[in-house]
Amino acid sequence: MIRKTRFYIFIIFSALSLSACGVSSGGGGGGAANVPRFAYTANQNDDSVSMYTVNASTGQLRHHGYVAAGNGPASVTVDAAGKFAYLANWNSNNVSAYTINASTGVLTAVTGSPFTAESWPISVTTTYAIQ
Repeated sequence: MIRKTRFYIFIIFSALSLSACGVSSGGGGGGAANVPRFAYTANQNDDSVSMYTVNASTGQLRHHGYVAAGNGPASVTVDAAGKFAYLANWNSNNVSAYTINASTGVLTAVTGSPFTAESWPISVTTTYAIQ
């Protein structure tokens, strides 16, 4: 079966480093390197999200499943901690929210998801507090 996919890839890092934002992780010598672990795509034509594992050495993706989304998903965003993913569903005017399994990258819908949005959302962004 061929899936037509609008291909947006969002990569999750196994260790978050905020040094590029001018934030120190504290402690002594160099922090952990940012190593991509998971990637996700919004599949607009079949209302799903593709899940991938990222090979940290080569950058190659290995597909490991789909999860249902709302109607006409447009984009995926992951929070800074890598715990939650959010999907703007353009045709159903809502936002799907998922937890991210830290070991496998599998997405699981958050209770109450999807959440109502205004007309035709095409992207979601998250913010975080620096502590």
